[in-house]
Amino acid sequence: MEMPLNIEIEKLYIKVKVAEGRRDDIKAFGEMWIHPPNQVEPIFKVKGFTIRLKEFSGKKVLTVVFPAFRAGKSFQTSFITEDKSLLADIRKLFLDEFGNLTGGLSADELASQDSNEITEEDWDKIG
Repeated sequence: MEMPLNIEIEKLYIKVKVAEGRRDDIKAFGEMWIHPPNQVEPIFKVKGFTIRLKEFSGKKVLTVVFPAFRAGKSFQTSFITEDKSLLADIRKLFLDEFGNLTGGLSADELASQDSNEITEEDWDKIG
């Protein structure tokens, strides 16, 4: 069943909240608000994006992970766009906003910060 909507999208608004004090690879959480022309309020809010610090071929990289839900032992992506160009633009918006909030820290600088944090294991050794 389908229903014609006749909706235009004017802008995507990205919100990012930096995740502080986490011990995993999550560096921030994000939302994407989808706005039609001339409306202050969005028609859709997509929550559950994460910005993560991952390593590929020995290189640290910031990635944007789209919302997902638990499906057994793994996760199933719940927000998908088939338009590769739009996908790249959305990822760039999230990473740009993250960069604005963190002063433009690179993936290597974030990894260095992580390795400099004192862990509970460190506190056990100190105490």
